[in-house]
Amino acid sequence: MKLSQIKKTIAIIFAYSLLIKLMICYTLSFNSEASYIAFPVCLMMFTWMCVEEYNSKEVSSYQIVLTILIGTLVVTLPVRFVYFHETISSFPEEVLGVAGIIMGWLLAYKRLIWLLLLVLMLYIIISQVLTGVW
Repeated sequence: MKLSQIKKTIAIIFAYSLLIKLMICYTLSFNSEASYIAFPVCLMMFTWMCVEEYNSKEVSSYQIVLTILIGTLVVTLPVRFVYFHETISSFPEEVLGVAGIIMGWLLAYKRLIWLLLLVLMLYIIISQVLTGVW
């Protein structure tokens, strides 16, 4: 794979992860509980698909995961640094999003359907506990 093709692949993954984050930010304004469930599941499936599709010797799975992580955090991280106390209520969304990326990466390697079902059930339980406690 040429360097220009690698940059194009990374740019596509970054753009899609940023688009997922912006769509979830829009739904967060209406229903926070639904977005707490939808965001990690979307990121998990997106990470899983990207690692399956683009993983090669030139573009490693670590680069893919890091690109997705940066794409989802580039919107909210600067605001969180400046206004941390004011944005603390939506912090569980970021934690669950990072967990979704990690689980998607693990699912790409394990390829076990029962692991997928277990992860989805854990997301629902954790998101409900986090929103209740937070």
